[in-house]
Amino acid sequence: MPFTYTDILKLFIVNLNSFLDGIIEQFPNEGDIHIFKLFINNNIPAKDVVEKFMLYIDEDNKKLRVLISKEDERYFIDENPLSFLNKNKKDKFGRLWVSGVLDDEDKQIIWKWIHLFVKLGDKYKVALNEITI
Repeated sequence: MPFTYTDILKLFIVNLNSFLDGIIEQFPNEGDIHIFKLFINNNIPAKDVVEKFMLYIDEDNKKLRVLISKEDERYFIDENPLSFLNKNKKDKFGRLWVSGVLDDEDKQIIWKWIHLFVKLGDKYKVALNEITI
């Protein structure tokens, strides 16, 4: 049985929280990440989180989607994957990405998370279209 769009919303948020927990574990003193997690859990509907993420990666002729598909570090250094809700935070994740704290294995795990969010977002859009047709 295929997932409904509400199932996908829940999966996206649960996985985003797990991702953020891992980032917080590695960077416990980064208050912005703690605030971001609180914000997505308490202040913004899950639907808005997913839809803003998808708009963000698909804007500007899908520039960010291309960077993600190529695993191009400019996605983290220049764009910040957490800035889709607040575009004023562009430098935060880039600074963390090049800090030397993350080794190649850590970075590969982060890429897997980002690919998962793209896949879940794409599935959400398909499921949403199926109920609106």
